[in-house]
Amino acid sequence: KTYADLNSTDDQNISGSSFDGTTLTIGIENGQSETVDLSSLEDGTGITAEQASAIEANTAKVGITADQASAITANTAKVGISAGQANAIIANTAKVGITSDQIDAIEENSAKIDTTVGGAVGISFSMNLRGMPTRWENPPPEAVRVDSVGPYILYTGHDSNNNLINPYLRSFEFINLEANTILFPDPSGSGSFPLVEHVQASLDNLFNTPINNHRLPQLGPQSGINSYTHNNFYGFRVPQDGKMVGFQINYIESANTGQFYAMYYHANDAYSDDPLVIFNKGGPIVGNMNSSGPISVNYASGNTLWDENTSIPLKANGFIFLVSDLSMRLRGEYSQLWNSYGPGPDIPFSPPTGRIHATVYVTYD
Repeated sequence: KTYADLNSTDDQNISGSSFDGTTLTIGIENGQSETVDLSSLEDGTGITAEQASAIEANTAKVGITADQASAITANTAKVGISAGQANAIIANTAKVGITSDQIDAIEENSAKIDTTVGGAVGISFSMNLRGMPTRWENPPPEAVRVDSVGPYILYTGHDSNNNLINPYLRSFEFINLEANTILFPDPSGSGSFPLVEHVQASLDNLFNTPINNHRLPQLGPQSGINSYTHNNFYGFRVPQDGKMVGFQINYIESANTGQFYAMYYHANDAYSDDPLVIFNKGGPIVGNMNSSGPISVNYASGNTLWDENTSIPLKANGFIFLVSDLSMRLRGEYSQLWNSYGPGPDIPFSPPTGRIHATVYVTYD
């Protein structure tokens, strides 16, 4: 060959290439084109029949064992966990990874997890007991309905749920709210019982300001009944729904044969024309005595029994009172029960007297 032949160059270009299905055609300028079969790269092609079937059934199962594939079919959430964990998922997925005590708590009531109350308060009552029913300017109603959730219970064991007995509110000595003890050591005779309901959220009891339309709660009730005055000086007004947990007597100078109650009162009862009363559970608190008579020491103390079953419901706009029940005194409404079923007549009913201080405990919803 000549020197010119050895130094010649090929400047052909690749042109006219194309791709059709699985065939790639490479075009050569002024030359023979060439085709390449790419079918072996197609999904499902070039793999085993078993692999192709596995892909069709569930692509997530390719390259795993038969047991793993079965586990996926049963429940994919259970893959890679123990049999105990799988059973826990079936029973309740919320219980996975928690203790048996926590599981029990969930089964009992899941609504109890992370709950809180809306506040709590201790309400103090204090005065110098006279051992006589409170004298009123406007007395409590004669007839009331006792809710069965908090029955009226006497020292003898008779109660309003089983023995058709009812409390005589006018035979109670009502104990003052604490602050009144200093200013009014003996207010009996000028007191007024809250006979009319005052619903604070009612539009009639809200004042809209002339500017910016602020809603201001007004004191009430707005109208009187003859010479009626409202709640002095005995009742604690309930501002919000809640529960009375119980009460304690911090001291009572002379307990004698007394019986003490915390009582919830609401002027309007949805089920009766008479006002509603509910008495504390876990009580009443009574004086101690033996066959010879009262044996409680001076300035004795005590509290109602407290557990999850002794709370009573409270509704807003009602009142809480603390009372000494004197209906078993001589010639009282239940003096005969005292003499027939109680320690009388050998031990006569002896009303509690002297200084008393007590606290009622309330939680709000």
